[in-house]
Amino acid sequence: MLPQITIFNYQVSSYSLCAIAGIAAVVFFNSFRMEKYKISFKELILYYVFGFVFLLIFAKILYVVGIIPEDGLSFKIIWDNLINGGIVFYGGVIGALFGIILCAKILKADIREKLDFFAPCIPLFHVFARMGCALSGCCYGIESTFGIHNHKFPGATLWPFQPVESICNLIIFLGLIIYTKVRSSNKYCLEIYLVSYGICRFVLEFFRGDTVRGVWADGLSTSQHIAIILVLCVIVEIIIIRLNKGGKT
Repeated sequence: MLPQITIFNYQVSSYSLCAIAGIAAVVFFNSFRMEKYKISFKELILYYVFGFVFLLIFAKILYVVGIIPEDGLSFKIIWDNLINGGIVFYGGVIGALFGIILCAKILKADIREKLDFFAPCIPLFHVFARMGCALSGCCYGIESTFGIHNHKFPGATLWPFQPVESICNLIIFLGLIIYTKVRSSNKYCLEIYLVSYGICRFVLEFFRGDTVRGVWADGLSTSQHIAIILVLCVIVEIIIIRLNKGGKT
């Protein structure tokens, strides 16, 4: 674990550096796609700003929701965790998507097209973010006979939840790139991401061992509930699309 890195005599959070690296990777990746999908640099900046602002807001809100089962609900608890608490990735995803939708509406752009355009950016950023978690020691795994060591649990060997999820996100990202190359289109990239990551996240949560972000009465975490909801939403969408196509003459 390496929660802090010294740069020019300043202590910098490892997670922050990894997050910055993830953002840089997304910007670099999209710089090669702007022309093909007819998005100007100015528009791209606006999408980044809207997405990032709402990412932070929703990630914080979902963190507060997640601590309800363990800490209860009061104004002091909510305020303390909004200011000093962590974030929840799924909240960030929902917030970023909301920001992109809002920005697209303001620009009078095709919302569906923009959501699919930005979908591969989510797992790409998450590859770096989860490695930041590994370095900082958060989102740790359950105790195991093999794995990694965490400074928060001296002497314990923990299942390597963070690097495994980074690998899963990399596979999803590469899969989406291959999909867009084969189809020459981004269509349905968001649905593919939501289902593939939802399944991965639901399974990996059983090996996470981190209850801070909420485990509910049914034994499932906040993220597992969200994963189920999002996957079901995609299934319902597919059924509706199929029915509509079947009804056409």
